[in-house]
Amino acid sequence: MPAARIPMKKIIEVLCLRYETQLSHEKIARACQLSRGAVSRYVSLARTRGVTWPESFVKLPDGCASGVFECAALQRKA
Repeated sequence: MPAARIPMKKIIEVLCLRYETQLSHEKIARACQLSRGAVSRYVSLARTRGVTWPESFVKLPDGCASGVFECAALQRKA
């Protein structure tokens, strides 16, 4: 069974905590009720796909529907 998708809003929260507060992946995982692996995965995906904080989120990236918060830039397979 595939893992449940994490809403884009939660991914944005992870990136915000990582880059605005410099929290560790462990602390972010506890705050967001995610595993450390999930936090690490989304931070790494953002970095490898060139998603920067906060510039990429001032204007939603291509592939994002503002009402849905599902972004192809982070959700698609590499």
